[in-house]
Amino acid sequence: MNTSRGAWRVCVDFGTALSKAAAAPMNSTDPGAVRPLAIAKGLAAGNPLMAPCALFVGDRGVHFGPAALARVSELVEQRREAMLSFKTILGAADLEGALALRAPRAIDPSGAFDRRGLVVLFLAWILTLVDGAIERDPAIQVEPGGLRIRYSRPGWHSQALNNSHQIVSRMFDEARAIAERARASLLAPGGIGLDEATALLKEVRGLSLPQSVEGCLLEGVAAAACHASTGSEPAVSLVLDMGAGTTDIAALEIRDGQIREIPEARRTLSAAGDALDRILLDLFVTKARNAKTVEQQSALWRRTLLTVREQKEGVFTDGRSSLRYAGKIATVKRSEIEADRDFKDFRRALEQAFEASMAQAAAAADRLGCSTVSVVLAGGGANLGFIQDIARRSKPSKAKTKPKLIPTVPAWAHAETFQGQLAPVFSQLAIAMGGAIAPANLVTVHADESAAA
Repeated sequence: MNTSRGAWRVCVDFGTALSKAAAAPMNSTDPGAVRPLAIAKGLAAGNPLMAPCALFVGDRGVHFGPAALARVSELVEQRREAMLSFKTILGAADLEGALALRAPRAIDPSGAFDRRGLVVLFLAWILTLVDGAIERDPAIQVEPGGLRIRYSRPGWHSQALNNSHQIVSRMFDEARAIAERARASLLAPGGIGLDEATALLKEVRGLSLPQSVEGCLLEGVAAAACHASTGSEPAVSLVLDMGAGTTDIAALEIRDGQIREIPEARRTLSAAGDALDRILLDLFVTKARNAKTVEQQSALWRRTLLTVREQKEGVFTDGRSSLRYAGKIATVKRSEIEADRDFKDFRRALEQAFEASMAQAAAAADRLGCSTVSVVLAGGGANLGFIQDIARRSKPSKAKTKPKLIPTVPAWAHAETFQGQLAPVFSQLAIAMGGAIAPANLVTVHADESAAA
């Protein structure tokens, strides 16, 4: 195993459903040098490389990840909720205003936290997990003060977010300070105590802190960078990254060993995993014969929400999925989803956005003399059959170049150094890994301003 001591870069992908992180030596653009971080090791999570995005405010402490989901599952009948989809909050038109709002009582009955504070606590937990994963990986030897952070974000459109990078960077700085002060508490079985959490948030908010973030990347661009090859021949890559909160499409042009984004191909849609989950939930509630009243349907919705991603996988992989509620079984078939009007609208929105992006990517490929556009699928939706069909059937009408769907998992992801953990979830780790090795010209230092135009 090669060991490199010096400065390292970490890219954090605090996704809507699952958070991921990857590290690479500074200034390295070699995919073989990237180290996916086992941030969820020991958390009873599904995969050690992915930590659930969840926070639960209990009577005595704040819980994170699997512990938060377990607590809300125990109290679902009391209408308690976990805080989910942190990244969605950061897409608000008025970011500062959205962060200043108090968390709903269903999430924080104590009324002690605003949403900004809860996001900072969650980031502190993630950074603590990152620190632990780095310490456990003998291939990563970071010199003192030699760790730099990047993070990924969807392609938010609002012009009101021009200062979003500064806001989020400051939150990372505060989270880093809390992680250094309260590592044991953040990882404790009972979570970090309410009094300790509120005191730490107040303390770090007023401090002048070292800057820990060097920039951020659009999710689609980061995923594309993970697959990009800087060979001698010109090439164009188009990535469709369907996550839980957004679907991001981005294209890269590789020429003369240099990588640049094709900004005209960039698209961001709310038609993504969460929207698909809601369609499936509606069908389950409709088909549950013993959930007739509004109260019964609401209870079924809340309970199924905790397992809907597993239900979705069953529907699209096995053709059907079932759940039991109050002694009765409700089953939804894939054909029923495909016939659903909301699903048809969902798919149509994806098809139109992909075709528009493909047209721009194909035009760029024509200019470069490329015969194909390499199409890569990333995110949790990469394995859904209808997403693959959208990419495979694309036919740009005004270009000579044709799309070519390439393997979602490249050969190097099967290397022994990854111990078989990376390949099964590569599509979900692509953003974090690409962000760690992406060249500086793909990094944004302001919400809508490139670090190097």
